Amino acid sequence: MTDAIATQVHEDRFGAVIDHAAAGYLEIRWYDTTEDMSAAQFQDWLAGFAGEVERQRRPGVLVNATRFLLDPAV
Repeated sequence: MTDAIATQVHEDRFGAVIDHAAAGYLEIRWYDTTEDMSAAQFQDWLAGFAGEVERQRRPGVLVNATRFLLDPAV
């Protein structure tokens, strides 16, 4: 799922949010550093992503979890 024009709308040490406007979706691209992420940081990150979904109003989301390393026991 790629399109010619994608815009990164947020990035921090844990991941990026990429707007694929032409294709109609936002992508979460997690980074390896999620291994050090706390439960509170995860919740904050998802809240920020939800805000971006509301702002961009895309009908779809893609969660690229290939590099998501948060321990589910956290």
